[in-house]
Amino acid sequence: MSTQTELNLIGVFFPICLMKCKSKLNDIQSGDTMEVLIADPEVVKDLEKIIGRSKDRITHRVEESDHYRLRILKG
Repeated sequence: MSTQTELNLIGVFFPICLMKCKSKLNDIQSGDTMEVLIADPEVVKDLEKIIGRSKDRITHRVEESDHYRLRILKG
């Protein structure tokens, strides 16, 4: 059974937000998902590059009024 975790990084600045995201990803199990909220579009691009080089993958990306919502599947 997979679980979903939410990580709100709105207002958290680079590079701290990337470190918190990576740390939280390390805490969840393979097959689980994590939804991440990020305000900075440059951080979203960096996170997409990092995830692209790992076993994890972004399954959902939405730009909302003042932030981005990414869903990451732990590989």
